[in-house]
Amino acid sequence: MVNLKIKGRMKKSLKISISLPEDMLAYIDAIAETSETTRSGIIQWVFNGIMEDEDLEAQFFEEETEEEEEEEEEEEEGEGEE
Repeated sequence: MVNLKIKGRMKKSLKISISLPEDMLAYIDAIAETSETTRSGIIQWVFNGIMEDEDLEAQFFEEETEEEEEEEEEEEEGEGEE
């Protein structure tokens, strides 16, 4: 059984619809079944873990941040040429 304690749960939950590959959904369902929780509980647990780990969270935004910096530099260079 997996320990699924979620810290700092948001007060209001919203329903969403997502598409997942069949094998990923089967994996989530297997974890949910052995952990006696729901698909939503598993997804919340995973994202809570990402949000609480700065290094892990940075992996998701690292590339985006580099691209944003490059775009800003290009914009600044373009403004200097005018």
